[in-house]
Amino acid sequence: MLAKLVADVANHTDRLSEELLLQAKHMLSVFRQYHNQDQLVHIVNPTCEQDVLTDRWPESLTDQALFISDLKYLLSEVKQLVEGRDLEVMQKIMVNLFGEVPALEAVKAFNDRGGKEISEGRSRYDPEMGKLVIPALVTSVKESSETWATPRHTFYGTERWRR
Repeated sequence: MLAKLVADVANHTDRLSEELLLQAKHMLSVFRQYHNQDQLVHIVNPTCEQDVLTDRWPESLTDQALFISDLKYLLSEVKQLVEGRDLEVMQKIMVNLFGEVPALEAVKAFNDRGGKEISEGRSRYDPEMGKLVIPALVTSVKESSETWATPRHTFYGTERWRR
């Protein structure tokens, strides 16, 4: 069910944090729509209408309300990451959301890349702004040969499978 909701709005952002924000907003919208009508969310498999993806969860409006509350919290935290905060604040948010090991590894990787950019003279610390100016990081991420767009798809397969 979550994979279907994610696929419904995938590939409309440039950054992972923006994608997470988009996905959480979309899920919240879908769940609120049903919840505001005192109904459990009802999502079916687009390739097989008899396969109801929400037949087991949520079991109750209480479960659904809890998930909505969790999505609201996720949104408030991810918005801070997208808007930009001090690295220490961002690290705390990421630890809280994703766990200590993945968050600290991400921060370390960011610091390593930033340190390299500074040592090579491509970036600098601006004391007036109180921020690290790293234009090369933004450029290198968008132009990296290691990045690619997820191909668009439908749940209906190819023509060969629809015959």
